[in-house]
Amino acid sequence: MTIKAITVQHKNVLRCLEETGKYESGVRTVPASRLRAYDYMMKTYGYKNPPIFLAPVGQRVEFCGANFGEDYVAIELDIPADKVRIQEYYDWSDFIYFVEESVEEDFIDTFSDLDEFGKYVLLGTKNMEDNRVYQLTVDYLEADWVTKVSWGLDKLKQLHNCSGGANVLGELSEYV
Repeated sequence: MTIKAITVQHKNVLRCLEETGKYESGVRTVPASRLRAYDYMMKTYGYKNPPIFLAPVGQRVEFCGANFGEDYVAIELDIPADKVRIQEYYDWSDFIYFVEESVEEDFIDTFSDLDEFGKYVLLGTKNMEDNRVYQLTVDYLEADWVTKVSWGLDKLKQLHNCSGGANVLGELSEYV
């Protein structure tokens, strides 16, 4: 079983996939303010590399944080389901905020501390429901997973960048 997903990446990621067959993100790609949250994710999932974020096709998604500049490309992939981790987008955003602000008190009625909330965010989501906004992560990409590539990002940006997850993501061919 595979999961269809789209990621927006710098053109060098596509070049690396074409030349080597595999792409692994590096520390240089992680904003300094997010290192603690990314390290937590890497430790929790057993990732060897910082996470690569993707949006699941057929779900409500949010591309806020992606770069849609001229040196960026949308890559659609069919990824083996056992390689993909699912997070609810806004729970992950909250976790990043709490980690960045070093919030350690009882910040949510249901959770006693940040670690408990982090485990809920990263390990609690197993299936995607229609009414929530999701993201996917992997710690590497393989060229064999790539199904489509698009340099035209305008429609994708218009419908899914800072949209609040208002729109369901279609296949990449719908955006070119």
